[in-house]
Amino acid sequence: PLATHSVDGAVAWYSIITTPPDRLGGPCREFARVLREGGRVLLAFPSGDGSGDHREDAFGSGTALTLYRHAVATVSSELEQAGFHLAGSVERPPPRAHEDAPQAIVEAHVTRLP
Repeated sequence: PLATHSVDGAVAWYSIITTPPDRLGGPCREFARVLREGGRVLLAFPSGDGSGDHREDAFGSGTALTLYRHAVATVSSELEQAGFHLAGSVERPPPRAHEDAPQAIVEAHVTRLP
């Protein structure tokens, strides 16, 4: 675990894809907790309507897994509620063969410390 207000930045590249939309507040609050004032977070994830793609045998692993396609507005709202100011977001169509959903990137910085 990282100490409170101990880092200047956090990158969560496809790290929230297994978090259901109604539980995104937890990771967003944790980012705010570990970041110093003005610290930045950069999130990338498949975007969509918040629906999940459940796989009983994810990638041939024998493990069940649900991957969520989060709405940019939902992620942005959860970050704002956790004390972040949105710096920007980008959403792009899935140009690569292994991508089956649009992809999003959201950047924000901490404006108030928890």
